[in-house]
Amino acid sequence: QLEAAWTEEAKCLLLASPHNPCGTVFPADALRACVRWARQRGLQVVVDEVFALSVFDGTFTSVLDLLDDDDRHVHVVYSAAKDLALSGYRVGAIATRDASVLDAVASAGAFCAASTVTQAIVTELCTDDRWLRDEWIPTLRS
Repeated sequence: QLEAAWTEEAKCLLLASPHNPCGTVFPADALRACVRWARQRGLQVVVDEVFALSVFDGTFTSVLDLLDDDDRHVHVVYSAAKDLALSGYRVGAIATRDASVLDAVASAGAFCAASTVTQAIVTELCTDDRWLRDEWIPTLRS
């Protein structure tokens, strides 16, 4: 399907896993194939993993767990809004190995940075592994 939809004008492959609103999760083999296919065509890959903790059926695999050292063309976006029920906080993250992408995001962040209080709250939530694993994720999935 990728080959049929591809045109030479394309610069990027966008994936959402888990997908909203369907909840479809790409299996690891499909993610690997997409990353490889995009690398062969010189495309960037942006994977939206905003609903990473909100998987009810099946297993979620982050593309970050599948990358090789030379996969600098893959970037993952995440937001605390959905999984941590913080929609009003407007805070997210990007994971990339490409310094130029990170620099571009950092320069944009100077104009839309989250407040210090917001950063502290999200940091506290995201670094409390026991609470996430034993309380929040089971509650989210119940």
